[in-house]
Amino acid sequence: MIDLFWRHFFSLLLIVVAIAEWVCATWLLAYPGGIVLPWPLHIAGPMLLYAVNRRIARQPAGRTALIRKAYTRAAFTSLFGFTLLLLVGAAWAVASTGLYVAGVGPEARVFLLVGQSARALASVGLLSVAAAMAYAYARGAHRLWINRLRVWMPNLPRAAQGLRIVQISDIHAGPFLAEDTLKRFVEEVNALEPDLVFITGDLADTVPDAERLLPLLKDLRASLGVYAVLGNHDRSAGESAIAEVLRQSTSVRLLCDEIVELPGRASGIYLAGLRDRGLDWARGLRNCSILASLVRQVPQEAPKILLSHRPDLFGQAEALGIGLVLSGHTHGGQLAIPLPGRRPLSLARFMTRYPRGTYRSGSCTLHVNLGLGVTGQPVRLATPREITLIELADASAPAAAA
Repeated sequence: MIDLFWRHFFSLLLIVVAIAEWVCATWLLAYPGGIVLPWPLHIAGPMLLYAVNRRIARQPAGRTALIRKAYTRAAFTSLFGFTLLLLVGAAWAVASTGLYVAGVGPEARVFLLVGQSARALASVGLLSVAAAMAYAYARGAHRLWINRLRVWMPNLPRAAQGLRIVQISDIHAGPFLAEDTLKRFVEEVNALEPDLVFITGDLADTVPDAERLLPLLKDLRASLGVYAVLGNHDRSAGESAIAEVLRQSTSVRLLCDEIVELPGRASGIYLAGLRDRGLDWARGLRNCSILASLVRQVPQEAPKILLSHRPDLFGQAEALGIGLVLSGHTHGGQLAIPLPGRRPLSLARFMTRYPRGTYRSGSCTLHVNLGLGVTGQPVRLATPREITLIELADASAPAAAA
């Protein structure tokens, strides 16, 4: 059943979007507009919107680009408005049932007050969702976060103490990434003066986009090199073609099911990079036999770092003695609800147990980068674009133990 859901995810999404658009529009017409549509329109309306959505999804923008952009943003926003209406409706149903069980009839003042409050809350909530999404499109999508981490790894060579690693992920060279924006990201990375730069997949959405934008990565500066793995979008676009763009136009070292010893002051640290594998486009594997075979090729006690586009191999990586896993893929959900003292809540939680941020288990650390690009829509809420600066420290040193 789960496999069937992910296989038909986008078709189901278009159906839900059509229903959401219709429900949100008719709700605002009725409350506070006072306009109630006849019931046949409630059948024909969503069907018409579904047909429009399919047409828009399948055809290039052309001359209607601005109209299409406005429509798709409103449609996407309606999904969250629809969710809010469902939640308010569920709360109203529970409250009304409780009153009915307590012997309070629907004509009672308190019963009517509950209904009026629910309608007011739903209408104000819809407008609040629209305002939050407007911010997410206009401002949230452009925020950049330099996330600074210190990671303790066992048996780190003395020369590698304080090694500076920059991780970037999910660049998504495509329709939502301008050349000037990618140039700015490269400048931000270089300003951190990294020893190493690691790119954890989804570099481009199409081969033409890769040819147009990825050559800008040649300007990345790292004293010990730039390494990358590919992601599920790269695989869909054409792994070999994107790999060739990187080879021809940049100095990025692409790792495809390989493990290498890092150079210079990082000598003695081994870096493994995996091709992207998953159950489907969303969910990753929890075990990979290739990873186990790669680890067996290097000294058991040597510090090891894994680049894996999807974060789901964290448990296996810990069992294999890998000290640091760097991943992306989820974008942190792109849209999230902040929770005090906890990770923000997002739909990425349905994709993986590791939707965003840093996780530690035993002597292994996983960091799931929020990404630099976007997919679906150019929108981010409580989920800025991320450049991660990691400084390595020796977990077995006396200072770390203290």
